[in-house]
Amino acid sequence: MITMREAEELYEEIKPRDKTNYTYTELVNFIGICLFMYLGARPGEIRAIKWSNVSFITKRIKIDGQITMDGQYVSGTKADNLGEEIGRVLIIPTKLLRLLIKFQAKQKEFLENPIWVLQHQTTRMPIPDKQLRNFLWRSYANIGLAEIEDIGNHVKVISSKFKHEPFKTFRHFASTALLDNQAATPVLSDNVIRTQVGHQDIKTTRTIYAKHSDLHSSTPRDQEIIEALDKALDFDKITTS
Repeated sequence: MITMREAEELYEEIKPRDKTNYTYTELVNFIGICLFMYLGARPGEIRAIKWSNVSFITKRIKIDGQITMDGQYVSGTKADNLGEEIGRVLIIPTKLLRLLIKFQAKQKEFLENPIWVLQHQTTRMPIPDKQLRNFLWRSYANIGLAEIEDIGNHVKVISSKFKHEPFKTFRHFASTALLDNQAATPVLSDNVIRTQVGHQDIKTTRTIYAKHSDLHSSTPRDQEIIEALDKALDFDKITTS
């Protein structure tokens, strides 16, 4: 699993170097990895997030679809159960919320009426899985977490601590970070954590805690949860402006 220190180093590595002169690819890759780091969702779920499923008002993202390896969108997620409402809604940590607000404004400088958060600049579909994987492996290599052979558009992994699966570590990272902070932050109940991460027992989560299926509703408890998420996932020590 990636450690908190390694997550801090990775965050610094993936940020666009020149804030006044960057490409769309640099920007969308950065936001893509940030979504993994803060949400711990599955690769197909991250690439399938639409702007219509993001609410800056209620600070929530609805995860209700996946992008397959061949680039097709399918409704539903791995954790959905037959007969249950499709998807789950995650509460957005503050730093990720700020990044998404800024990114949405910048994205519109490159794309006209984007549908997907991680939309490709020319295809109007989500960016390919390979694009994010190559970017992440190169970033891991730059901070000493992987050894790679970089051949043009292909990255061959020689060795890494992540067993050739660069994204899964963020699910473990998010789960562990939340569980580690649970004792000090009671609002991070088992049900909040299960909903946030999207475990297989999501049906029990919804039954016991609440049905977080309405993107346009919020509760007084939300701010407490957001503050707990911020504390648990505080790998970015530099204040975003």
